[in-house]
Amino acid sequence: MKGAQQALLHRINTLYIALEQGWPTTLAARGGVAGDLVIFNSRHRRSNTTRSSPATSSHSGDVVAEIPDAGSKEEMGTQISENTGVCVVLRRVDNWAKKLGVELWHCGGYVTRRDEILEKKHRSKVNAVGGKTRMDRVSNEGVLKECGLKGNPIGQRERRLLRWFAYVKRMSGDRVMESIYEGRSYKEATVDERNAATLVQDIAREIKNMTDLKISAVRRIMDAAENTAMSHQEEEVTKYEYYNVKRIKNPGEPLKEKELEMLLTPNQHFNNIPVNTSYSAVHVPTNVYDEAPDILKAIKWSSNLDTIFTNNYEADPSLSWQYFGSSTGFMRQYPAMQWKYDPVDLYDCRTRSWFIEAATSPKDMVILVDDSGSMTGMRKEIARHVVNNILDTLGNNDFVNIFNFSDGIGEVMKCYEESQDTLVQANLLNIRELKQAMKELYTDKIANFSAVLTKAFEILQNYREERKGACCNQAIMLITDGVPYNYKEIFELYNWQNLPFMPVRVFTYLIGREVPDVREVKWMACENRGYYVHLSTLAEVREQVLQYIPVMARPMVLWRNEHPTIWTPVYADITSQYSVHATKRLIICY
Repeated sequence: MKGAQQALLHRINTLYIALEQGWPTTLAARGGVAGDLVIFNSRHRRSNTTRSSPATSSHSGDVVAEIPDAGSKEEMGTQISENTGVCVVLRRVDNWAKKLGVELWHCGGYVTRRDEILEKKHRSKVNAVGGKTRMDRVSNEGVLKECGLKGNPIGQRERRLLRWFAYVKRMSGDRVMESIYEGRSYKEATVDERNAATLVQDIAREIKNMTDLKISAVRRIMDAAENTAMSHQEEEVTKYEYYNVKRIKNPGEPLKEKELEMLLTPNQHFNNIPVNTSYSAVHVPTNVYDEAPDILKAIKWSSNLDTIFTNNYEADPSLSWQYFGSSTGFMRQYPAMQWKYDPVDLYDCRTRSWFIEAATSPKDMVILVDDSGSMTGMRKEIARHVVNNILDTLGNNDFVNIFNFSDGIGEVMKCYEESQDTLVQANLLNIRELKQAMKELYTDKIANFSAVLTKAFEILQNYREERKGACCNQAIMLITDGVPYNYKEIFELYNWQNLPFMPVRVFTYLIGREVPDVREVKWMACENRGYYVHLSTLAEVREQVLQYIPVMARPMVLWRNEHPTIWTPVYADITSQYSVHATKRLIICY
């Protein structure tokens, strides 16, 4: 210990001499006992040194000593020698003082709410700039600069960017949120108890009341349509003027042939679309002749539904669009509006999910496409068009698959072959894949109808027995240019075992202008509760394909006293493209 004290005393003496001679004002010496010993020259303190406090020292064991302004080296050595023995105690006291200081610092900050006061002070400085939030302080020039557009002339691109930024700034609600956080204290928040069962029952009751209003509106339309159609059965109509959605003009606009004037006013309830709530308007598909006697007759008697439409709208202001779709192809829409179509109108209500799901039941469908050597050229194109239109009439509740056949049988979707004769759900993805696969259809060899009909009936029989698929109606769609004979033995084996009940309907589509086997193809459909169609051009495909829908709807019409309510999912209807704003509609049909 004595040697260490002498070494430390020697270092201090050396430092003292250096300080007296004007050497650097701040020096440090390492001591083995007391840790770091930092020495300051008091005579140069103001100009050249910085003195650290115990609370801010970077070393927990630092001991700070001060060299007196006057005195001999012997006195200095004596003082250090006397204090060296208590350096350890000083270091412990110094550590304890630091810890106590930190605890007192945090305690004082909690009591005085120092952080909250500093935060409010910062916000007051922000408001002093102009009462603007961080996003408000961003200028248009700053936005353009960040996007690399500063210095360019303000064009359409820049204006679009600034409009988008203004929209984001408004929708972000930063000013509103800041005012909420500044004006309210979350310490005032309270917790209220609620009965979850009662809350759910209240919600269910309100939803039921809302749906009952919609169902009542649909029932009134249905009852009025049935009664009006029955009373106009014997009426003959050859000429009738009506508001066509494609031929409505505003007052003052020049009129062409068959066009009518109608005052249309933007209505906030209908997304500010110009409408007329006093009338309905009719849409007729392009492929339907709008002056055919049966079309004009149905359009005329359905005009009596305008009173029902208006009463429904007045009774339930939350009700939006109302529709009446006819199996003849036209659709009556309330309120009346002008449709905008470009370049051609392809809309047909009979291909929409709300019409299909209301008119037919869920079904399992097997489509058989003849790809023998005779199905070349235009016949193959018509067959592909027939398949696409059939697929357009299917929905999520239906199951389908397509088999092409000649001397052998194959599935148009090769990935389905691994699942061994399965039917897939008719959702948008599968329908798109099936349509794409039909483009790769090749014709060759001679058709084997016996094998493909047997396979189709066995697939549907398996789905009935295993309770797979739609578990409802079943149908076979045969697309060919002719059959050698009627294959009666196959129908007796698979479809006529429990007459008069037949589990499967057969629909036949005969393709070609000059076909010799019309009688056999027609017999196959008529003897199996189906429908026969002869197609020779592409233009007539859609209208003829849709003839199978009323046939599939016969059980619902004949066997039920009360028609079921069909709820379709919310979807963006194709009619939204004819209006100013795209909308999603919830449609209820019978």
